[in-house]
Amino acid sequence: MTHTVKLGKITWEFVWHQHENEDELFLVVRENCSSNYATVICGWTKGEFCHHPEGCGTLPCCGERSSCFAARAKVTRNTGDLQNERTVDAQWI
Repeated sequence: MTHTVKLGKITWEFVWHQHENEDELFLVVRENCSSNYATVICGWTKGEFCHHPEGCGTLPCCGERSSCFAARAKVTRNTGDLQNERTVDAQWI
C-alpha cells in the first residue's frame, strides 16, 4: 500500500469523522492541536505525534496558526467516512 506525507493546516474544528480501515499519524509542527474522541479529548504540542486509530471517530481541532504533517495511506480521504463540502478526493490530498 502506498502512503503519503502531507503538510496541512486545520483551523479550529475540522469535522467529526472516522477512517474505517486506515490509521492516521500526525506530527504537530506548529502550535497545538487536539482531537476529541467519543470519551476523551487528547492534546498535542509542537514536536509531538498524534495517532488516530482505524475505526475511531474523531474531531480534530487546531489553533489559528497550527500546522501538522499527516502520514496516511494514499487512498485515505481527508474526511474518512463522511462526504461533505470539505471532502477532497484522496488522489489530491
